[in-house]
Amino acid sequence: MKHDGIVQVVYSYRYLLRVGADVFDVRRGKEIHGQLILSGFSDDLFAMTSVMSMHAKCGEIFEAYKMFVRMPSRDLVAWNTLIAGFAQNGLPNRALELAFMINLRMGKSFHAYVLRHGLEYHVNVVTALLDMYAADWLELHARVFDRMASRNVVSWNSMIDGYAQNEESEGALDLFQKMIDKEGLEPTNVTVMGALHACANLCDLKRGQFIHSIAAQKGLYSNSNVMNSLISMYCKCKRAKTLLSWNTMILGYAQNGCTMEAINLFCKMLKQNVKPDSFTLVTLRTFLDKNVFVMTALVDMYAKCGSVHAARKLFDMMNERHVTTWNAMIDAYGTHGFGEEAVKLFDEMCRGNIPPNAVTFLCIISACSHSGLPSMDHYEAVVDLLGRAGRLNEAWEFSQQMPVEPGINVYGAMLGACRIHKNVELGEKAADKLFDLEPNDGGYHILLANIYAIASIWQKVAKVRTLMERKGIQKTPGCSSVDLRNEVHTFYSGSTNHPQSERIYSYLGELIDRIKAAGYIPDISSSHDVEDDVQEQLLRTHSEKLAISLGF
Repeated sequence: MKHDGIVQVVYSYRYLLRVGADVFDVRRGKEIHGQLILSGFSDDLFAMTSVMSMHAKCGEIFEAYKMFVRMPSRDLVAWNTLIAGFAQNGLPNRALELAFMINLRMGKSFHAYVLRHGLEYHVNVVTALLDMYAADWLELHARVFDRMASRNVVSWNSMIDGYAQNEESEGALDLFQKMIDKEGLEPTNVTVMGALHACANLCDLKRGQFIHSIAAQKGLYSNSNVMNSLISMYCKCKRAKTLLSWNTMILGYAQNGCTMEAINLFCKMLKQNVKPDSFTLVTLRTFLDKNVFVMTALVDMYAKCGSVHAARKLFDMMNERHVTTWNAMIDAYGTHGFGEEAVKLFDEMCRGNIPPNAVTFLCIISACSHSGLPSMDHYEAVVDLLGRAGRLNEAWEFSQQMPVEPGINVYGAMLGACRIHKNVELGEKAADKLFDLEPNDGGYHILLANIYAIASIWQKVAKVRTLMERKGIQKTPGCSSVDLRNEVHTFYSGSTNHPQSERIYSYLGELIDRIKAAGYIPDISSSHDVEDDVQEQLLRTHSEKLAISLGF
């Protein structure tokens, strides 16, 4: 370019400086710097900032700093370049110092703008200046505050907090006292927090308790930040809290809706052997009565401590009850042997708007068990109910959580439900239990074989039947009975020895035709070694169907 006589522009040098910096060629960078000066760009801010950046990237940060000092004017890019250079060259403290300097310069520019335009009489504007100076320039902060024509509580808060944050705790407390005594201003939650911060820094428990009392008088406990500041102050003072401080902090948490925090603080108070007074207990009672889960926990606590009557009294006092509340009270009656009271309460619950859940049923059955009220038939009925509804997992869990060992009829109901809903896994579990309790009952073996057959697991079907043959297990023919006009009539599948057999089979045929027309399809999948028409005929003449036909 020079050979062809083309006039150089500053951007050309900028690209050359960037290349030199990328390859850390400081010698070539200095040559380009010399060309910049010879070309008349020594006062160009853009050009000199590029040279400064080259020196910084090549590790010559102090050469960059010398250039920065010699620059007749500097913009934000120049400042940022130097700050980044110090940081990248392992001098973060110098970078921070420069950052503070530029912030101060900008702050002062803003301050000058305020003065030039006569805004120093606007209290909100000057308060904003206070906040700006508070973090790092406490002397300027105080000077602006002293020159304010009028001050509001926000101005005082800014000063108090600024002093406290900068470890000028005595100054912060002096300002707090002046604000209250001389200015007569009402402290806000921010005022109290700043003053408590200062007390914590000084470990001044006496003045901390004084500010605590002011917070109590002004009703500032509803603010959780004030409560946290109080706790922090007491902890930093490393002194045992007085009963007053415990009570007021518990009250503050309770009023702010922080129920669990209030309870945790009460527990800490007891652990430190501080004896609660009537005010403590009234505070807890007043605000905790409104929390249904806390009240439920209290009901449960009284019951487990043996005071069932106190638990019921508390239960009756509750305006709102959750299903867990009912469960806790029913379980309380059951645990202490009051089965009839548990049943009465369960009936009352069913008449109300809160439906029982699975835990409720466990509680009521357990209550009856502890009182000698339920029989195995009751447990069987629940398992059968859940099983027929298809809720097999719940039925199985219920059987395993029974307070007594499940009987044959319970597992029999479970196995029958698995047959209906074709659940092999739970069917095998129920069958294993049944074979342990009654190993020679052929009916349960056949039922398990039918479950396998429905699932087309023919190897296991054969295994069950082989087992029955080896052990000589015979299936007892199933029968069904019906009580008609004080006479019991018994039927076996396909039996024809009843005096009214002809009429019974005729009506049964009509009944089956009607239900088929309604969509009934007989399930003939349980036996793989019987022809479909034979299987359907066996289903048609099942003992239950014969008994029902006679009843109609």
